[in-house]
Amino acid sequence: MRHCSTCFLLTEEDPCPLCRDASRDRSVMCVVEDPLNAWRSRPPASSAASTTSWAARLDPLHGIGPEELTVSALVGRVREGSVREIILATNPTVEGEATAHYLARALRATGISVTRIAFGLPAGGEISYAIK
Repeated sequence: MRHCSTCFLLTEEDPCPLCRDASRDRSVMCVVEDPLNAWRSRPPASSAASTTSWAARLDPLHGIGPEELTVSALVGRVREGSVREIILATNPTVEGEATAHYLARALRATGISVTRIAFGLPAGGEISYAIK
């Protein structure tokens, strides 16, 4: 197992199957908190809404601060010009909200569209319980 050199998800192959998928829309990127959510939220191959994924979460209680995230690589990928929108799909927990806020601030200077998914989950809920 290793990190994909493109999206940093855990994979056995580099690049990972999500990054190799030619049907995915690389202009829209979905940032998830947990790598498992990247695989769970993957639409069917025939979907035009397929996006690339990126996993990140601030968790100071477990020693994961901004330095441990791959934010500079994310910002660099955005600055290359191929990404037009970032969708922040972190959990509505303290860590998820902090991560979304941090990433939105880090991406603000790029001028890219940064959106947040809507939630039909209670505060403190987990996305993984809502996805089949």
